[in-house]
Amino acid sequence: MRGNILRSYRELLTLLKRLPNDAQSAAGKEAKHKILANRHETDSLKITDLHKQLIAKISFLRMTTTRRPGERARQASGTFVLRGADLVEAESAPEQRAIGNQVNMSDFKQRHHTLLKRQHFGRQPPASHGKLF
Repeated sequence: MRGNILRSYRELLTLLKRLPNDAQSAAGKEAKHKILANRHETDSLKITDLHKQLIAKISFLRMTTTRRPGERARQASGTFVLRGADLVEAESAPEQRAIGNQVNMSDFKQRHHTLLKRQHFGRQPPASHGKLF
């Protein structure tokens, strides 16, 4: 549960960057205060309610704020180190390219036939009319 809350908190901080500077700092301080104030909570119902409130705030910000040019729609994976609710180190993983341009044609054919066989539940797929590969 803690991992989900931290993931949601990081997403909230990312969405808060879309706000104007004056509103951004106030909302960031409020979010940090709320997370730190409830970090030692042990009641699972209370934790679930707080997480639902956090998700509701994230949903609201997604609807009301617009993405900046060049901003990604999805969160990038990587390593983020937080100490005392402050971001100490952030290292995003490089985006992996599609595998199509790294594989030679024979490997591609083998992968294609494996996927066809899987699609037909392990049986040999029916022959196609046009020979593509």
